Amino acid sequence: MKEPLTTEVFGAAIRAGRGRAYLHVRQFGLSAVADLVLAACLKDQRYDPQFEESRASWLFSMFDGAKEYPSFSSSSVNALERETNTWDSQQLCELAALMAKNGDAKAHEALRARAFRQAETAGSDDDWVGADSLLSVDGLSAVPDLVRRYGRSLSTHGHKFGDVFIGRTSPGLPGQPEAPRRTPASHGYPASPSPARRAASERTDPG
Repeated sequence: MKEPLTTEVFGAAIRAGRGRAYLHVRQFGLSAVADLVLAACLKDQRYDPQFEESRASWLFSMFDGAKEYPSFSSSSVNALERETNTWDSQQLCELAALMAKNGDAKAHEALRARAFRQAETAGSDDDWVGADSLLSVDGLSAVPDLVRRYGRSLSTHGHKFGDVFIGRTSPGLPGQPEAPRRTPASHGYPASPSPARRAASERTDPG
């Protein structure tokens, strides 16, 4: 790339997930397009999040180590605390996990809080949000806390399982694949409950 992209062209490229957006940042820096990259971090811009690959790692590579990192971290953590859209929340959790692996304690704390909060809504359509991201950082040590929260919610709200699982294909757990993919089911999610949620169900099943 000989010339930097215009703001308009860069905006179109990052919304579409084009490689030239990444190349622009690598060659010409982040400062001129930081607002556009941050916007893509805070709002999932994929056309079909259920089947397209996550962009979290791609986006993280654009601001990791940049002087703008503190602003990206702070904005992402604040958004994670209040975001209600499922896919925006999931992307924020994935970004928080990547930041946490790099030693960002605030991102780690925000990820734990969000994943635990979602686990307390067991049976809802988005109770899975953040769980795999947390497991990728904390590994098996996060499972007991998730189980307790799923269990409390299930004992209160019954046994309405959603269509997703945690743990069975979570990166960072022993013996799990490094690049798990969601498989289509009734809502585009994997259909099997996770070991953590299955354990919670067994603990609360009167039979």
